[in-house]
Amino acid sequence: MENKNLKIETVPIDSVIPDPANARIHSTRNLLIIKGSLARFGQQKPIVVTMDNVIRAGNGTWLAAKELGWTSISIIRTELKGPEAIAYSLTDNRSSEFSEWNPDVISAQLNSLVEDGWDASVLSSIGFDQKEIADWSVKDVDLLSDPDESLQGDGLISIAFKLSRDDYNFVTDALTEIRDKEKCTPAESLVHAIRRIKKQDS
Repeated sequence: MENKNLKIETVPIDSVIPDPANARIHSTRNLLIIKGSLARFGQQKPIVVTMDNVIRAGNGTWLAAKELGWTSISIIRTELKGPEAIAYSLTDNRSSEFSEWNPDVISAQLNSLVEDGWDASVLSSIGFDQKEIADWSVKDVDLLSDPDESLQGDGLISIAFKLSRDDYNFVTDALTEIRDKEKCTPAESLVHAIRRIKKQDS
Protein backbone atom coordinates (compact mmCIF):
# COMPACT_ATOMS: atom_id res chain seq x y z
CA MET A 1 0.00 0.00 0.00
CA GLU A 2 1.76 3.12 -1.24
CA ASN A 3 1.24 6.28 0.79
CA LYS A 4 1.74 9.45 -1.23
CA ASN A 5 0.35 11.82 1.39
CA LEU A 6 3.13 11.82 3.98
CA LYS A 7 3.69 15.27 5.42
CA ILE A 8 6.49 16.21 7.78
CA GLU A 9 5.51 18.40 10.72
CA THR A 10 7.64 20.04 13.39
CA VAL A 11 5.81 19.95 16.71
CA PRO A 12 6.60 20.73 20.37
CA ILE A 13 8.43 17.71 21.74
CA ASP A 14 6.05 17.38 24.69
CA SER A 15 3.00 17.33 22.42
CA VAL A 16 3.71 13.71 21.44
CA ILE A 17 3.66 10.74 23.81
CA PRO A 18 6.09 7.80 23.93
CA ASP A 19 4.36 4.49 23.32
CA PRO A 20 3.44 3.17 26.81
CA ALA A 21 3.52 -0.38 25.43
CA ASN A 22 6.73 -0.03 23.43
CA ALA A 23 8.31 -3.49 23.19
CA ARG A 24 11.80 -2.13 22.51
CA ILE A 25 14.05 -1.32 25.49
CA HIS A 26 16.68 1.34 24.87
CA SER A 27 19.96 0.69 26.68
CA THR A 28 22.25 3.44 27.91
CA ARG A 29 24.65 2.78 25.03
CA ASN A 30 21.83 2.83 22.50
CA LEU A 31 20.64 6.22 23.74
CA LEU A 32 24.20 7.60 23.74
CA ILE A 33 24.56 6.57 20.09
CA ILE A 34 21.23 8.17 19.15
CA LYS A 35 22.19 11.34 21.04
CA GLY A 36 25.56 11.34 19.30
CA SER A 37 23.85 11.13 15.93
CA LEU A 38 21.31 13.86 16.75
CA ALA A 39 23.97 16.15 18.18
CA ARG A 40 26.26 15.77 15.16
CA PHE A 41 23.86 15.36 12.25
CA GLY A 42 20.53 16.70 13.52
CA GLN A 43 17.28 14.82 13.00
CA GLN A 44 17.52 13.35 9.51
CA LYS A 45 14.27 11.39 9.53
CA PRO A 46 10.95 12.05 11.26
CA ILE A 47 9.43 9.86 13.95
CA VAL A 48 6.06 8.23 13.25
CA VAL A 49 3.12 9.39 15.39
CA THR A 50 -0.54 8.34 15.41
CA MET A 51 -3.41 10.78 15.03
CA ASP A 52 -3.77 10.81 18.83
CA ASN A 53 -0.06 11.73 19.23
CA VAL A 54 1.36 8.37 20.34
CA ILE A 55 4.82 7.54 18.95
CA ARG A 56 4.78 4.30 16.94
CA ALA A 57 8.31 4.49 15.53
CA GLY A 58 11.09 6.60 16.93
CA ASN A 59 10.62 6.32 20.69
CA GLY A 60 14.39 6.21 21.18
CA THR A 61 14.88 9.28 19.01
CA TRP A 62 12.25 11.17 21.03
CA LEU A 63 13.85 10.20 24.34
CA ALA A 64 17.37 11.09 23.13
CA ALA A 65 16.14 14.45 21.86
CA LYS A 66 14.48 15.12 25.22
CA GLU A 67 17.74 14.33 27.03
CA LEU A 68 19.57 16.72 24.70
CA GLY A 69 17.14 19.47 25.70
CA TRP A 70 15.32 19.75 22.38
CA THR A 71 11.99 21.57 22.49
CA SER A 72 10.62 20.43 19.11
CA ILE A 73 10.82 17.35 16.92
CA SER A 74 9.91 16.39 13.34
CA ILE A 75 7.12 13.85 12.86
CA ILE A 76 4.93 12.24 10.25
CA ARG A 77 1.45 11.07 11.17
CA THR A 78 0.02 7.64 10.47
CA GLU A 79 -3.63 6.73 10.24
CA LEU A 80 -2.89 3.22 11.51
CA LYS A 81 -4.58 2.36 14.78
CA GLY A 82 -5.39 -0.60 16.99
CA PRO A 83 -3.79 -3.93 15.98
CA GLU A 84 -2.42 -2.45 12.73
CA ALA A 85 -0.50 0.25 14.64
CA ILE A 86 0.86 -2.32 17.10
CA ALA A 87 1.95 -4.64 14.28
CA TYR A 88 3.64 -1.77 12.44
CA SER A 89 5.59 -0.77 15.57
CA LEU A 90 6.77 -4.34 16.12
CA THR A 91 7.75 -4.72 12.46
CA ASP A 92 9.67 -1.43 12.49
CA ASN A 93 11.74 -2.64 15.45
CA ARG A 94 12.12 -6.21 14.21
CA SER A 95 13.08 -5.65 10.57
CA SER A 96 16.51 -4.13 11.26
CA GLU A 97 17.56 -7.22 13.24
CA PHE A 98 17.74 -9.26 10.04
CA SER A 99 20.17 -7.03 8.16
CA GLU A 100 23.93 -7.66 8.18
CA TRP A 101 27.07 -5.61 7.63
CA ASN A 102 29.06 -6.06 4.45
CA PRO A 103 32.54 -6.44 6.04
CA ASP A 104 34.48 -5.07 3.07
CA VAL A 105 32.25 -2.02 2.72
CA ILE A 106 32.08 -1.11 6.42
CA SER A 107 35.84 -1.53 6.80
CA ALA A 108 36.45 0.74 3.81
CA GLN A 109 33.98 3.33 5.06
CA LEU A 110 35.36 3.41 8.61
CA ASN A 111 38.91 3.68 7.28
CA SER A 112 37.78 6.51 5.03
CA LEU A 113 36.36 8.36 8.05
CA VAL A 114 39.63 7.91 9.95
CA GLU A 115 41.59 9.24 6.96
CA ASP A 116 39.25 12.26 6.89
CA GLY A 117 40.13 13.05 10.50
CA TRP A 118 37.34 11.33 12.42
CA ASP A 119 39.02 10.38 15.69
CA ALA A 120 38.21 7.52 18.02
CA SER A 121 35.85 9.44 20.27
CA VAL A 122 33.69 10.40 17.28
CA LEU A 123 33.58 6.80 16.04
CA SER A 124 32.53 5.77 19.55
CA SER A 125 29.75 8.37 19.60
CA ILE A 126 28.24 6.89 16.42
CA GLY A 127 28.30 3.37 17.81
CA PHE A 128 31.65 1.65 17.22
CA ASP A 129 33.60 0.63 20.33
CA GLN A 130 37.22 -0.54 20.58
CA LYS A 131 36.63 -4.20 19.81
CA GLU A 132 34.27 -3.49 16.93
CA ILE A 133 36.74 -1.09 15.35
CA ALA A 134 39.50 -3.69 15.70
CA ASP A 135 37.23 -6.39 14.26
CA TRP A 136 36.64 -4.23 11.17
CA SER A 137 40.42 -3.73 10.81
CA VAL A 138 40.34 0.05 10.94
CA LYS A 139 43.85 1.39 10.45
CA ASP A 140 45.70 3.90 12.66
CA VAL A 141 42.82 4.70 14.98
CA ASP A 142 43.50 5.91 18.51
CA LEU A 143 42.45 3.89 21.53
CA LEU A 144 39.01 5.28 22.22
CA SER A 145 37.34 5.91 25.54
CA ASP A 146 33.78 7.22 25.71
CA PRO A 147 31.63 9.35 23.37
CA ASP A 148 32.26 13.07 23.09
CA GLU A 149 32.61 14.98 26.36
CA SER A 150 29.66 17.16 25.36
CA LEU A 151 27.39 14.12 25.65
CA GLN A 152 28.76 12.98 28.99
CA GLY A 153 28.64 16.13 31.10
CA ASP A 154 31.34 18.39 32.52
CA GLY A 155 34.60 17.36 34.09
CA LEU A 156 35.69 14.63 31.65
CA ILE A 157 39.03 14.55 29.86
CA SER A 158 39.61 12.68 26.60
CA ILE A 159 42.82 10.69 26.16
CA ALA A 160 44.15 8.80 23.13
CA PHE A 161 47.05 6.46 22.36
CA LYS A 162 48.71 5.20 19.21
CA LEU A 163 49.27 1.43 19.33
CA SER A 164 50.48 -1.27 17.00
CA ARG A 165 47.75 -3.53 15.64
CA ASP A 166 48.81 -6.46 17.88
CA ASP A 167 48.97 -4.27 21.01
CA TYR A 168 45.66 -2.65 20.08
CA ASN A 169 43.94 -6.03 19.79
CA PHE A 170 45.47 -7.19 23.09
CA VAL A 171 44.38 -4.05 24.96
CA THR A 172 40.87 -3.93 23.52
CA ASP A 173 40.29 -7.63 24.28
CA ALA A 174 41.42 -7.06 27.88
CA LEU A 175 39.32 -3.93 28.35
CA THR A 176 36.28 -5.58 26.79
CA GLU A 177 36.63 -8.51 29.20
CA ILE A 178 36.78 -6.11 32.17
CA ARG A 179 33.91 -4.02 30.81
CA ASP A 180 31.66 -7.07 30.41
CA LYS A 181 32.55 -8.38 33.89
CA GLU A 182 32.25 -5.08 35.75
CA LYS A 183 29.35 -3.71 33.64
CA CYS A 184 31.20 -0.44 33.15
CA THR A 185 32.19 1.94 30.37
CA PRO A 186 35.38 1.47 28.30
CA ALA A 187 37.07 4.31 30.19
CA GLU A 188 36.12 2.81 33.55
CA SER A 189 37.48 -0.58 32.45
CA LEU A 190 40.87 1.06 31.83
CA VAL A 191 40.81 2.55 35.33
CA HIS A 192 39.91 -0.90 36.77
CA ALA A 193 42.90 -2.44 34.98
CA ILE A 194 45.35 0.19 36.25
CA ARG A 195 44.05 -0.11 39.81
CA ARG A 196 44.54 -3.87 39.71
CA ILE A 197 48.14 -3.43 38.59
CA LYS A 198 48.88 -0.85 41.29
CA LYS A 199 47.26 -3.05 43.92
CA GLN A 200 49.40 -6.02 42.88
CA ASP A 201 52.55 -3.88 43.04
CA SER A 202 51.78 -2.47 46.49
